[in-house]
Amino acid sequence: MFSRSLNLISPGPSVSSITRRRVLRAAILPCLQLFGSSSEGLEQFPQSPVAIGGFGRRGSAMKAGFVWGLACVASTMAALPAESQAAPLSRFTGSFSASGTVVLGPSATEHHVNCDFRATSQGDRSIVLRGTCRAYLIISRAVAADLVLAPDDSRVTGTYTGARVGPASLSGRMRGNAIDLVITWPQPVYGDTRAAMRIVSPSPDQMRITVTDRIGAGGPMRTTTDLTLTRRGS
Repeated sequence: MFSRSLNLISPGPSVSSITRRRVLRAAILPCLQLFGSSSEGLEQFPQSPVAIGGFGRRGSAMKAGFVWGLACVASTMAALPAESQAAPLSRFTGSFSASGTVVLGPSATEHHVNCDFRATSQGDRSIVLRGTCRAYLIISRAVAADLVLAPDDSRVTGTYTGARVGPASLSGRMRGNAIDLVITWPQPVYGDTRAAMRIVSPSPDQMRITVTDRIGAGGPMRTTTDLTLTRRGS
């Protein structure tokens, strides 16, 4: 990652996402009461013998309550303002500590590192990551990555800074809780100008970042970066 890439991002709920969830919960709570209402209370709702026939009067009322509850939730979700829904990249923001291994130097020697990262959102579709990684308490390197998500909620582009060869471009796609990126270096590193990065968030409080690259022309593929990030305070 020092020699290649420490471009990363981070998951989990931010303060703003927690607030959005509270707003959403308060808006939907009245709808949920319909699901558990008694048959007497549900008799005021229209009931269709075709849709709920065969359940008897009490069963029909309970079935109707379920249907009306679903309708209430759906209409409430549609009426909520856009800001009440979490931004696509919100899971990747926060403060994280990390540890793992990176490959350094012309001989591609593996070293253990510890890192600190802070990822902040720049609007709904952009993240800025800043961090510092240390090896053996004597080697320290600052790293940074800017990532932008396209309007299609899939394509991701950005820039990584911190490698010895200069800033690298990032391009790839977000699929579910993972981001797959191609790193393009401005100069050859270990014999080529490309590497692959994968950022996976198996839980809201943890991420794993790996970079794989071919070491030498026609050489073997190796994992040059393998970091596990843990959200601070989790």
